[in-house]
Amino acid sequence: MFSGIQTKIILALGVAILIIGGLSGLYFWYSQDKIDILQKNNAKLTTAVELQEATINTIIKTVKNQNQQLLNLQNGISAAETRRRDLEMMIQQLDIQAMARKDRNGLELEINKQTSNMFNELTRLTSPNTIIVPTETPTVATPPIPRAPTSSSNNQPPPRPPAGKIK
Repeated sequence: MFSGIQTKIILALGVAILIIGGLSGLYFWYSQDKIDILQKNNAKLTTAVELQEATINTIIKTVKNQNQQLLNLQNGISAAETRRRDLEMMIQQLDIQAMARKDRNGLELEINKQTSNMFNELTRLTSPNTIIVPTETPTVATPPIPRAPTSSSNNQPPPRPPAGKIK
């Protein structure tokens, strides 16, 4: 049927087909393992990207919130600074010594009230928990300051208010 050379060629071709088939199977399994690994890595990377995007969105929201809070704080500080300047102008226009001579207790109560108001305003601007200091202070009658008796050896006249307009 087949001569010796033909049989050898057929056997060689059969062996070559078996070797090529075996190598193709090994390559197929190797490729499938690589594809599985790449798909798993892709899933991991996709999850990481989604997590990073969620984190970035959270950071953006936080930064916007902080910017708004900073703007509110700057506006509050600006308003407080304007109020401080207004109060300084008012204080410069007042003659506190004349007011103290006129009504010492009333002046003290008013200063205490305004100090409490300023403290409350500063606390409201700078503290997350608002602390309210009562603006009404109890009325305490302050006794008049006793004057030292004058003697004939003392050449100093008794203290008098300065001459001028009292507002």
